[in-house]
Amino acid sequence: MFIGLAFWSCGEQEPEQSDINEGGYITIELPDCPPLENINEENLCTADDGTDGVKILGECYSIENTTEITFGDAFASKPSGPLPKEIALLTNLIIFYGSNYWGGITDSKFTGEIPTEICNLTNLINLNLSYNALTGSIPPEIGHLTKLHKLSFGRNELTGEIPSTVGNLVELRNLSSNANNHTGRIPQEIGNLTKLHTLNFSYNELTGPIPSNIGNLKNLGLWDPEYYNVDFDTEIWIAFNLSHNNLTGPLPASIGDLDELGYVDFSYNQIDGPIPP
Repeated sequence: MFIGLAFWSCGEQEPEQSDINEGGYITIELPDCPPLENINEENLCTADDGTDGVKILGECYSIENTTEITFGDAFASKPSGPLPKEIALLTNLIIFYGSNYWGGITDSKFTGEIPTEICNLTNLINLNLSYNALTGSIPPEIGHLTKLHKLSFGRNELTGEIPSTVGNLVELRNLSSNANNHTGRIPQEIGNLTKLHTLNFSYNELTGPIPSNIGNLKNLGLWDPEYYNVDFDTEIWIAFNLSHNNLTGPLPASIGDLDELGYVDFSYNQIDGPIPP
């Protein structure tokens, strides 16, 4: 394992956590998922297949039959303005690709806050809202999306703490919210995500120690062609990236148990102490 480190100094010690059980897992209480109310009737429509639909950014989508929406690529509508809460009516949605990145070019972007009503999309497997201009915090209601395999909020203008309820998303393989303005600690509940292959919280303002139970994530760095381009160069792949934050304290000894990892990056923090074997 190659570990990138820079700007080390003495830091605080991690406090004891009384809510972690013997297996290192944490029980999580979720806020109620708000119902979708006050839908503007002007946004209701009849879809091409004749079923009831809802307008999302000018397009009419079948409430019953829509399983995938893709914005932002070269062949689709470009995201623009607030993320409409009406999308939560599409409860059979499996993939929502709202990233505004295509070939390094960004033009229009989603703005405003992530609507809490998104928690109604409990069949989602892939939620990508990266490369936009979203603001506010990640809603804790995100923890209701327990079927998610991929979750990306990277390169927005998000603030606030990473909610502890992400620890309820135990099917996640990829989790990223890099290049935002997150503050506070990395939640201990991250240790629940034992199926994670990649974790990227780099370029934020996170503080405190790396959670002691990070060693639970024994699949970090696992290469699975089901989730990645088979032509990707694994020699330069950083599967665990916490660089460019304000993290402190020693590296948890359990990091040495992450046998699948090749490269990690903890540089530009205030970490001290030895590198675990």
